[in-house]
This record gives sequence, C-alpha cells and structure tokens, in this order.
Amino acid sequence: MDTRTFRHPAAVLLVTLFTGFSTPLYAIDYSFVEGRFLLDAEFDDVDDDGDGFRFAGSFQVTNEIFAFAKYDDVELDDSDVDFSLLRIGAGYIHPLDASWDANVSLAYADAEADGPGGEEDESGFELSGGVRGMVKPQIEVRASLNYLDIEDSDTYFTLGGDYYIMPNISAGIELDMGGDYETVSIGAKFYF
Repeated sequence: MDTRTFRHPAAVLLVTLFTGFSTPLYAIDYSFVEGRFLLDAEFDDVDDDGDGFRFAGSFQVTNEIFAFAKYDDVELDDSDVDFSLLRIGAGYIHPLDASWDANVSLAYADAEADGPGGEEDESGFELSGGVRGMVKPQIEVRASLNYLDIEDSDTYFTLGGDYYIMPNISAGIELDMGGDYETVSIGAKFYF
C-alpha cells in the first residue's frame, strides 16, 4: 500500500484547519440593517424623557468608504412631544489591525419636534470619529466622539457593544451620553 497518497490529503486537511482558525469568523462589517429600542431618551433642553426606536442601515461601498442612515423617533413622557432625528451620510474606514478599525463620518442631520405648540424642523450636520473592534471572537465594542450641529451645537460620546449570535446577527446595548440628547438602547443587527 502506498502511504504517500494518504499523507498528502491529511496534510492539506491539517493546513486548512489551522489556517482557517487564523481568519476571524466574526469580523467588523459595515454592511448591515439595525433596529433598536430607545429605552431611555433624555432631553436636557426640555427636562423630559421618553422612549422610542431607532432604525439604521449602513453599506460598505469600498474597503475604505461606507454610506449610512439613522432614524430616531422618540415620544416624550411629560410634554406630549414627538421628536425625530434623521442622519444620512458617509464615512471613511482606517483599519488599525485585523481586529480594530478607526472611522470618521459626516452626515446631514434633520431634527423635528411635533407637539401641542406646533411643529419645529431644523437641519444641520453631524461629525463623528471613533473605533470599532473585536475584543473576543463574538464580542464587538465601539466608541465614538460625536459633534452634532442643529441650531445649537452638541458634543456627546457613544459607547456600545454587540454579541454575535451568528456570524451575520448580533444583539447588544448602546449608550449616547454627555450631550443634550442622551439615550440608552438595546437592539439587533443583521449583516449582509
């Protein structure tokens, strides 16, 4: 019996197994749709809070460029005001290593408040810079510093983390804090 024919397939199998593990199964991806429940949204300007939802989507156009949209809708508890915030923009991705990216983005921003006193609509822009990384094979964390300029300027931090249930589905928590509009949210993302 010629053992050379068996050694070759076994060697190929071993090489494939070990090199396969060096490539992360769960990697940072900028093409997704997302739904979040805003459990606690606080507004310093009106001293009120509420809850609502956020829908977002992002598409990685090239290895370095992504386009995105986010829509927040919040109903305030005490003042009977509905607030919405739409952001549409693009960003640049700079890989730091195999597990971490830095990114910057610029977005058109439109805020609308609708209540007993009437409707108010203002627009401006949002500039963000941050990092995203995989701290464990199934755990992603992110942090960003954001500057929102709609009528008045506001600077806030975003901290978040997601657990990948499957390679294309994650769930997690996100905090927007330090500004006039602060949120705590839970949600899920589907990557495509």
